[in-house]
Amino acid sequence: TITYRIQIDNESSFADPIIIDNLSVPTHNYITNQTLAEGAYFWRVATITSDTNSSFSSNRSFLVDTIFPNISLINPTQVNFSNLSQSFIFVNTSVVEVNGFNVTINLLNISGSVVRTNSTKNNTAFFSNYTGLTDGNYTINISVNDSSGNLNYTERLIILDTTAPQNVSNIG
Repeated sequence: TITYRIQIDNESSFADPIIIDNLSVPTHNYITNQTLAEGAYFWRVATITSDTNSSFSSNRSFLVDTIFPNISLINPTQVNFSNLSQSFIFVNTSVVEVNGFNVTINLLNISGSVVRTNSTKNNTAFFSNYTGLTDGNYTINISVNDSSGNLNYTERLIILDTTAPQNVSNIG
């Protein structure tokens, strides 16, 4: 009979493994019923036959990450539904995320088409200045996707209107 011994630990030395399981069935998949806290883990496996123990495989690693990235829009980013007499939009973001991540800022027009886009990787502070914009309604869509696939996003609606009001002189 072949048994597989699986060890999981948050230390690569495996001095005090969190999980030690012996599986006596041939399998290529392993799912633990133990809940693991957020963080990095290491695992290894050994094959144990009835007459001998084998050495463990090389260490492999995995990450438990269920926390969504945190996005903040900071000054000089305008508040939602701002009505501005200018032809530019500033976007200043701050991201809190302990693992690798991508930030994408999309500037969309009123029909939802992307007018401009910027992106960065693993940059906790990201500033964009969209210039030369025509009058109209714009949506700023900021999304952050971390290395575990957790996605968070926020949006702002900005109205640009540089046209001065017309003078009405034929009043009653």
